[in-house]
Formats: sequence, C-alpha cells, structure tokens
Amino acid sequence: FFVPTSMKPFCAWRVYWLPLLLCSAPLAAEESYAVTLQGAEAQVLLKDTIEPMEIIEFSSDLQEWVPVARNYAGVWETSFPHAYPITGVADSTDQALAMPRGAAGFYRKRAPASLVAPSNAALAARFLQQTTFGPRRSEIEAFPGVAAASALDLASYEAWIDQQIALSPFYHRAYWRQRSDPAFVDQSANSNYLPNEVGHDTALGHRFAFYRGQTQYKTDWNCPLPGHGGLFAADGSPIDAAEHAGNLAWNGVPKIGSHAQDSTAHSGHIWNVTYPMQDTKKIVWYEAALHAPDQLRQRIAWALSQYFVVGVEGSNQPETTERWLNYYDIFVRHAFGNFRDVLSEVTWSPHMGYYLSHIENRKADVTKGTFPDENYAREVMQLFTIGLWELNEDGTLQLDAEGKAIPTYDNDDIFEFAKVFTGLRRPRDRGNIEIFFGNYVDPMRIQAGWHDFSPKTLLDGSQLGPFSSNAQGVRNDVEGLLDHLFNHANTPPFFARFLIQRITISNPSPVYIEAVAQAFKTGYYQGSGTGQRGDMVATIKAVLLHPEARSHHLAYDPNHGKLREPLIRLMHVARAFGLESRRPYEWIYFEGLKDLFLQGPYEAPSVFNFYRPDYSPNGVIGQQQLTAPEFQIHNDVSSLHLANALSTVIHHGISGGDADPSDPNSVPGNIGQKVNPYQDAVIGDYAYEASISHDTTALLEHLNTLLCAGRLSSVNLQTLATAIDASNRSGVDKAKYLAGLITLTPEFNTLY
Repeated sequence: FFVPTSMKPFCAWRVYWLPLLLCSAPLAAEESYAVTLQGAEAQVLLKDTIEPMEIIEFSSDLQEWVPVARNYAGVWETSFPHAYPITGVADSTDQALAMPRGAAGFYRKRAPASLVAPSNAALAARFLQQTTFGPRRSEIEAFPGVAAASALDLASYEAWIDQQIALSPFYHRAYWRQRSDPAFVDQSANSNYLPNEVGHDTALGHRFAFYRGQTQYKTDWNCPLPGHGGLFAADGSPIDAAEHAGNLAWNGVPKIGSHAQDSTAHSGHIWNVTYPMQDTKKIVWYEAALHAPDQLRQRIAWALSQYFVVGVEGSNQPETTERWLNYYDIFVRHAFGNFRDVLSEVTWSPHMGYYLSHIENRKADVTKGTFPDENYAREVMQLFTIGLWELNEDGTLQLDAEGKAIPTYDNDDIFEFAKVFTGLRRPRDRGNIEIFFGNYVDPMRIQAGWHDFSPKTLLDGSQLGPFSSNAQGVRNDVEGLLDHLFNHANTPPFFARFLIQRITISNPSPVYIEAVAQAFKTGYYQGSGTGQRGDMVATIKAVLLHPEARSHHLAYDPNHGKLREPLIRLMHVARAFGLESRRPYEWIYFEGLKDLFLQGPYEAPSVFNFYRPDYSPNGVIGQQQLTAPEFQIHNDVSSLHLANALSTVIHHGISGGDADPSDPNSVPGNIGQKVNPYQDAVIGDYAYEASISHDTTALLEHLNTLLCAGRLSSVNLQTLATAIDASNRSGVDKAKYLAGLITLTPEFNTLY
C-alpha cells in the first residue's frame, strides 16, 4: 500500500494500515500506535515512538486520508485543524488521542523509508528564507556554525538572531530624507521627534522626489530647485524657455538642469532620472529589502505592515512620501520592541486615522443625529488584537455548551468603543517635514471638547473611566482601551498564529501556536526576553526556534510548509544574484508589481491585507480544512506573470522600453519602467556562477542551496541536469538558464 509520489515528490514512505474500528487486528510488535473503541469514540493509543517521523491518518472510505497526529522528535502532537485532545495514560509513558468520529473508519501510520539530513549550508539557507528577503551566498557562508562538522543547533540560529537585533535599524524615512529635500535638518536627537527625522545629506544631493506644500520637486527637468531643472538657474533666476527652443518638454519646460545632465552623462539620454512620484516609497522599500543589513528587522516589519494595514487604495495623498515611510517605520522601530507600543503608535497615527476614519471623529450629537465613526473600533478588535472568536491559548476555538464558537464582541461593543476614539485630530502643520495639505507625520493631537468622556463598558463587563475632561483624560481613555485589548486572553494566540503564518508555515499545530502565545504572554522564550507581555524578541524567537520551525523531519509531512509570498520570491532572486542599479541615482525600481502578481509594497487592496489568514483554496487543501493564505492571490494569471518576472530578472535584470522582435536580447519592461528607451538599468552579478559553470554538478548544488535550501528532489535534479546538458549552454548563459528553470520548481516556490 503506497502513497502517491505526487503528495511529496522527494520522499518515500513505509505505510502501515489497519481497519481497526470495525474489526480488531493484532498490531505488529514494533508498531507504535493502537486503536480501541471507547463508546462512540475511537481512542488512538500513541505508544512510545519508534521512528523519527510518524504520521497517523484517518479515513472513513480508504480514499481520503486526513493526518490527525504526528511525531517528529519523539513527541506526539495533533495536526491542524484536527486538534483532538491528547492525554496521558495512567501508569504508562503512552498517550491517548480521542477521535470523535464514530465507530467506523480506518487508521494508518506513515513513516519515511529514510531521513536524509540536510547539509549545514542547506539548513542555514532554509532559515534565511524565513528570516530575510532571500539568502545570499555570502550570508550562508557566514552563518554561525555553518562550517562545523556537527549539524547546526539552536544556539547557531539564536546567535544569528542576536546578531541581527544588534544591528542599527534601516529607517525608510531617514533614507529618503537624506536624499530628498535640501531644506531638511536633523531633528533625530530632539525628544519631541523620532530618530528617523534626520537631515538632508548634501553629499547625496537630490535623488528622490518630494513636496513642499503643493509644489512637486521631481528628479528631472521639472524640478524647481535652482540649477536642478529647467525652471530656475543655479543663482535662482528664472530660465527663459525661448532660449531653449527645440529642447522643451510637453509642458514648455526646457529639458535641462543637473538631473538631465546627470542622466545624459550616465546613460546618454535624459530619461533615466524620472519616475512617478507615488512610487518613491516603493523604491525605498526595495532598497531596504535588497540591501538593508538588518534583514530580520525588515522581514518582521513587512509582516507587521500586513497586520496593521494601510494601503494606497482607501488612503489620500498617494504621491506624498514621508507620511507613508514614517508609518512603516513604526514597524521597523518596534520590530524588536513590544507589541503594545506598536498598537499605540498605530492608533495615534494620522495616517491610520485617515485610513480607518477615526481622525476628526466627534462624540455623538443627538440633536444632529450624528454618532462617532465605528470603523477603527471594529478593526482594532477584529484585526489588530483579539479576532472574531474566543480562543484557547493554543489557537483552537472555545465552544459553548452547544458546540458553537463564541464571539469575542458584538455591535454593542463596537458602538461603545467608538466613543473612545473621539477627539483625535490631525496634528498642526510644522516645518522640517513634507507637507501636502496637512501634517500626517506626527501623532494626532487631542481636542478634548470633541471626546466622549462617559464611562465605557469593557468586554469583561468592567468599566473604563470616567476620566478627567481634558487632554490627559482622552489619552487615559484611549490607552485604557488598548490595554484592555492587549491584555485580553485572545491576543497572544491570535497574533501568534498570524506571525507564524507570515514567517514559517501556514498551518501551525496547536502546540506551536501555544508556545508562541506563551512567549508573547510571558515575555520569555527559553530564558530569552524582557519578561514583559508583548515582547517581540521572545515572540520572534519562539516562532523561529520552535521544533516545528526547525525540524527537517517535517519536510516529510505533506501538510507542513507554505506557499511563499510572490514579492518575497522576487526579492529572493534579486538578492541571490546581487541585483545592482546602473541608474544615475542608484534606484532599483520594480514597476507595477501589483498588476503583475497582485502584491506590491503599500498596495494591499483593503485593511484585510492581500489575503486572509484563514483562506482555504478549493481542492485538496480545502478538502482537508487547511489554510493557505498566499493562494488567495495565486491564480493562473498571477502565477504566470510571476514566473515571467523571475525569468526576466534572472536573464535581463530590470530593463525598460518595448521589446524589439529583431533583437533576441530585447525584452519588454514588464517589471521595470515601461516608457524609457534604455537597457541594463539594473543587472545581476553572475561571476561566481560563471566560475563554476564548467562543473554542472557543482553549479546545480550551489543553485539548489541558494534558491531551494537544498530541497530539490532527486527527480528534479536529474531533470535539470538533463535539460542543461541538452541546451549546450556555458558560462553565465548556462547559470541563468539553470536558475530560471529552478524558479519553476515546487521547492523554490514553497517553504517546508
């Protein structure tokens, strides 16, 4: 009795099966489980484990098999979503799993025929796939303990985490301020402002677009900065367009100035310094993802930005930059801090205030029939803290006496909490920040007269307030409610499941969720942490160091792992092959990613993110009640666009212009700028791959580690070797061809 190889192409299985509920049969002496009847239930006796990886499955028809328990490290646990209770057996080291499936059915145990231990380089690469925007060869080689004769242990992984925590943050706002408005001054040491309010760096000059009031300062001939464009000379005097007839843009501005000169000197034309203003924030994001040393911080910030979502759709002022970068930096700044601080800063952010409409929110006026906006009051519960249903600490649903899920809140609670988020107004305008119809950078200010100071009934029936009718009273009201939600029993498991899904796997076991929730709740994981509830370092370490994240045995579990985010797959390829810009101001600019594969920085379509954490696609995954969030944006169109984008990046970098059918090396700018006639704007570095390309086995091994963490199956390795031999390619061309093929494999596109 064999499992189809399509379930897991890189493993073979020994399968033992017994119809043990209708007819009893003796177990082999070496078997590690047994089934007996206990009334209407089946009791699966989980004996001391005898193999390093075992999965118990149930079927009612001998066709559809559902995993219900597994051992991968000498410990039995249930498999999501079938979190049936496991209890100890009196006077025994065995355990019992209660299966409420009635009296008819079948069980079987599966175990891999052999377990292949990955190399240290492969283990390091897998860890870096989870913790960075994609491993680089240098990062794999420098990983703690990778060169040791013994296998990587938890101490090596934790050492890398600690190294990352010690790195200075790459602040998106600071990077942009240094390269945008020359009038920006350094206020980062001022206690009234944030550490990302640095000044302009004159050595870097004007490399990014910005606003002063309603005036655009783009990095082209339209720039009003004296000497930089065709409007004002270096001394500030207006430029006479009539003196530049024949060299005028469509709007009559002479196509001259330092930006045009920089581009012409660098590229031979003036077009290489222009881009849409609304994409400035994305270019900064790509820089952080590709080049920031603090990769773990940036990956956690990316995850948090998908939890506390603010997207362009539904927001105002998409062409501004500073407000967006400053909001994102909340997650950068607190990635290794405390969740409670993130929750507070998000709540007081005017950027979020506009998006979820609690900015300028007033208390009810019965005479006018107006009431406070309820949007943020709803989402701060549903999405940011406690979720919709009461949870046990292991993430499973709490059920009432009728076996139904229990709601965490109702409409009355939303109505009540909307009163809290009143009297919060946009901060007053000030200097030294980008202003375009208002200050959306600093925290919201308080207008006490707009606030509802009545006492509020909390979810547990206790009372919040009343507080003094002044600004401090408003702050006490808001922070008091946030404390209430932060300390709710649901928040640790709710956030734990989200963070696990974004970093490691889609269907964490209840044991895994509980371990991460405990780290969040206690502020400690295996002795590491501050001991404060919401400690992010403890929570992150629990996510990354838990056996369910680190055990290579689980590669043999067909339900373990996740589909990787399309944006991260693209960043992985760009990082793996050292994508570097040849543009004058060193931008790396991927244009229109959301149109290609439905995901791009700042482009979540709603507060519910690009995909829902409970999304379950049709087919085998849905039939087994498993979740796979990323499949919500994975369809026949987006998946092909991603494959083409990956191939384009590998073979051509990012190049612009339309394809020339007569030129085999010409490609359309489908992931780069589409309007400008230049090539090789951003290219990769394949020097190392070229140096080993004469040895197909060595090249395959290198790319397997770099792109797939050493997980390519023997079948796929042989197929790739055959294809490359038949292609008659050599050098860089051979390396690119092989890398492009590897990005089409399941092993590259998924994590296990």
